[in-house]
Amino acid sequence: MKDLIAKLEQAFAKCDAYYLQKIPTDVEEMRANWKQTQKDFYNNPDRPKFSTPFCPYGSGFEYKAQFSLQDHIEKDIKETKQKHEKRNYKIAEKLTKAGVTNIDAINFKIEYGNDFTGSWIIDGNKVTIKVIFAGGYNIQCLHNRVLCNVKKVA
Repeated sequence: MKDLIAKLEQAFAKCDAYYLQKIPTDVEEMRANWKQTQKDFYNNPDRPKFSTPFCPYGSGFEYKAQFSLQDHIEKDIKETKQKHEKRNYKIAEKLTKAGVTNIDAINFKIEYGNDFTGSWIIDGNKVTIKVIFAGGYNIQCLHNRVLCNVKKVA
């Protein structure tokens, strides 16, 4: 399974690196927007007493914004890398369960940013990976979700 995880890391490497390098500028921009939101809220004389501003980026962001910019960036990078590892492990687990032990990472490219669906025939299995945008009424922020489906081909 380690070899399969390594191949998945290779397949996701380009888009993972792209999103990791975006984190510092994204966090800096979001923190500036959050500070402006707070400033506008507290400078509004008509605001309800004993109320606090709503953070549009979620409570996790609001918590990390209490730290220095550098600490916030490091925490986001660490969390993102953990999500990548978890994603690769889950996909490898599904592939292993279906009997797939190897993939051709060269022809296995993933792109984030838009909904993405890729299908491959690997060891007699149809492997479908979908990257979708997820979020709903009880989700605090829009995020990418990777779905993996493995079915035997008749």
